[in-house]
Amino acid sequence: MNIGCARWQLTAGDPAKEAALCDALGISAALAKILVGRGIDTPAAAAEFFDFSWDKVPSPWLLADMEPAARRLAEAIEKKEPITVYGDYDADGVTAAALLVQIIGELGGRAAYYIPHRAEEGYGLHQEALAEIREQSRLVVTVDCGISAVAEAEYALEQGIELVITDHHQPGRELPRAAAVVNPNRPDCSYPTKDLAGVGVAFKLAQAVARLLTGSDQQGDELVKKYLDLVALGTVADVVPLLGENRILVQKGLENFGQISVGLTALMEVAGVASHQISAGNLAFGLAPRINALGRLDDAAAAVRLLLTDDVQEARKLAQALDEANQERRAIEDQVTEEAAAMVETEVDLDKEWTLVLASPDWHPGVIGIAASRLVERYHRPTILISLAEEPGKGSGRSIDGFELHRALETLSPLFERFGGHKMAAGLTIRREMIPELRRELNKLAQSVLTEEDLVPRLRIDAQVTLDEIDMALLKDLERLAPFGAGNPTPVLAAKSLALRRGFTVGKDGSHLKLIVGSGEGPGAGSNFSAIGFRMGERLSHVQGAARVDLAFQPKLNVWNGETNIELYLKDLRLPQEEARQQLLLEKLQNYLKAHENHRPAGRERMVPTSVPAPFPGRVFDWRSEEAKAAVFRELPSKADAALLYTVAPRYAAALAERLTEVSVYRGRVGLYHGLMAPRDRLALKEMLEEGKLAVVITAEPVDDELEKLFARLVVYQLPITPQHFQRAWSFTGPELYLAYTARDLERNQALWSRLYPVRDQLVQLYLMLGRQGTSGQVEVSRSWCAQGALNLDWAGICRGLRVFLDLGLIEAEGTSNWEKADSIWVRLLPAPKNKLDLTRSISYNECVKWRAYLDSYGQWALETPVSRFQEQDAWRIVLGA
Repeated sequence: MNIGCARWQLTAGDPAKEAALCDALGISAALAKILVGRGIDTPAAAAEFFDFSWDKVPSPWLLADMEPAARRLAEAIEKKEPITVYGDYDADGVTAAALLVQIIGELGGRAAYYIPHRAEEGYGLHQEALAEIREQSRLVVTVDCGISAVAEAEYALEQGIELVITDHHQPGRELPRAAAVVNPNRPDCSYPTKDLAGVGVAFKLAQAVARLLTGSDQQGDELVKKYLDLVALGTVADVVPLLGENRILVQKGLENFGQISVGLTALMEVAGVASHQISAGNLAFGLAPRINALGRLDDAAAAVRLLLTDDVQEARKLAQALDEANQERRAIEDQVTEEAAAMVETEVDLDKEWTLVLASPDWHPGVIGIAASRLVERYHRPTILISLAEEPGKGSGRSIDGFELHRALETLSPLFERFGGHKMAAGLTIRREMIPELRRELNKLAQSVLTEEDLVPRLRIDAQVTLDEIDMALLKDLERLAPFGAGNPTPVLAAKSLALRRGFTVGKDGSHLKLIVGSGEGPGAGSNFSAIGFRMGERLSHVQGAARVDLAFQPKLNVWNGETNIELYLKDLRLPQEEARQQLLLEKLQNYLKAHENHRPAGRERMVPTSVPAPFPGRVFDWRSEEAKAAVFRELPSKADAALLYTVAPRYAAALAERLTEVSVYRGRVGLYHGLMAPRDRLALKEMLEEGKLAVVITAEPVDDELEKLFARLVVYQLPITPQHFQRAWSFTGPELYLAYTARDLERNQALWSRLYPVRDQLVQLYLMLGRQGTSGQVEVSRSWCAQGALNLDWAGICRGLRVFLDLGLIEAEGTSNWEKADSIWVRLLPAPKNKLDLTRSISYNECVKWRAYLDSYGQWALETPVSRFQEQDAWRIVLGA
């Protein structure tokens, strides 16, 4: 019963390889485990992973068509030909355009840029744009687009425009006809880094051109390396794997980020990112969204201007405009996400539909990609959201592991006007009438390649640690794995069975969860940490009342009020199995008591044993003293297999179960049994017993034979309320029987019996109470009325008292056979007799006296009879002779 949404997957370890890495590199065991889990399992591989040397970057000439592309661009620069860099409106395309324009300018060339308007033109190369560009230049270099522009490339040829295409998206069946097509994903391209972002491919072109024009690889590289901050931003923003070359490019870009760009400096200011805080995470969640914002809502050309300007004041104005656009984008995105989620809840059967295809004319096409990502996070299904603001509709999709979205769209290509993208993300245009077929066919494809397990999100756990291992040294070790991003995510650690000191919500609306956890038993024992779960506030209810919790987290430095400490940033949380069972027990306690509100003590027909039990075949333990009984719960946890523990009434069973849950060795190891439990609850109890997860099951009634076989011992913890219940204990099939009731239990039972079988004083009180209420002659005797009168009688005892009054002619009443099952009885008081009544004239009264005496005798017999005599038939004749 885990409360987290994800299935935790602890990365498989290899102790020998981990030890070798620790010895060779002098790193912590946790870091070694993470490296091995990520396939970096030899000292040589680790050394290469940590090596950011520039000579590890592959030569740009390894890219197919790089030579004609670079030579044509170098020629244009030398001849001062006007060049237009044609980009895309996302952060990858914007940074690629800005990078290439600046490097062309630094090399002495003339370059302008063109960014299509998302709403008016859409993604990619367009004939109308080429016609406009033709008036200024005849050489167009695409960045982050163009690989699928076959028709547009033909148009360019007709118009005398030379195209140099640089892109990283998956090519179609046919490459565009152009002067050069540079794309590491071309089938005939042997370049080792297939996952370059669009800005990465543009950088390789710039690197090759700079090498040609400077006549030196070293000089050319030094010239372009100044712009690696743009490469880092675009690469992180496009969520490509930060491994190999991408890892080096991003790291080098972070080292000198924004040092020569007033635009990036202004962007950092509005994002609240200090230069010493710069990281791949800051780029992904602070800077990239602001670069993307204008492209999503309006015209991304302003973002290019920001990255190109040398004017500090202009940079600040543009950065502020991007920040405001980002705030607007977030509001629109939230609205689209919630509207789409509402459609899922009302229109989609998630058991049958393994993909989500949703459309609306009210959705802004610029934010549907982000909204689709949010729905993937929430429902873990491949998702396509389509804006029908125009015809054809514009769609954006995001996927999950195991379902290649671009390949799926390729299979369904006749449905689209156009499409493109990657394994995990894609864009498309589609006519309104084709959407229902897309929904059906995409779902069929998903069900053919995915399994139900694929629809459950997985959380990769890089290493399991103890809180004592989390210190500054570990954080420094983990930081060596940076930069973090796709393909090289920030490590997620797990710590299990942590002591939960406190749990509460924080934030203006209580939307965040704060936990104080420790490694020791007592409040001051072991290491204590604060854990924060952003947007997890609603999960506080899942851990309330729990003593222990499992956490998946990322440890990070937190600086507050001048103090620096390590805080755990939660990725998920769940209850340990014993705590989950504990919470289940607490949930069932209320249901248990409610089910037994009208519990009826046994009547005469279920009070006297019908036969002498056979001698108990196992061992009988005599714990009928206060000292021995006190040791019961110290003994049971140390014994193999579970004990069945008998109490006399449901309220005692529930109280005992609740009390035991406060003892650490019993948390999650206590069960409750009753005959009214739902079949699924009984099955769950049986499974937990079979799996050895319970130490004790508490009951106030006999357990059915199938379950009884699963117990190794029966503990008669309280004196059974009737001799028949006591006799039932001797038929227990397990090997051990413990008699653990004491004289105090007999006193309690005697108090219970007195409530069932009234004597003279109790009858007087009942009669007086009837008289006070019976001025009109009629009295409704009800359960609630009796409770208000504070009579020391149970309902069964009151019914017996009324029968005594009936015998003596004191009342008249409605039918007398089923009073105990009724909620009320109407009686009429008759005139009081003049002479003193003789109670012994009442058969009902004599029955009460008889059974009170019998039960008292049984109680003394059960308490005082030696264990050895219980095994003899003669001893049982005392209770059989009632």
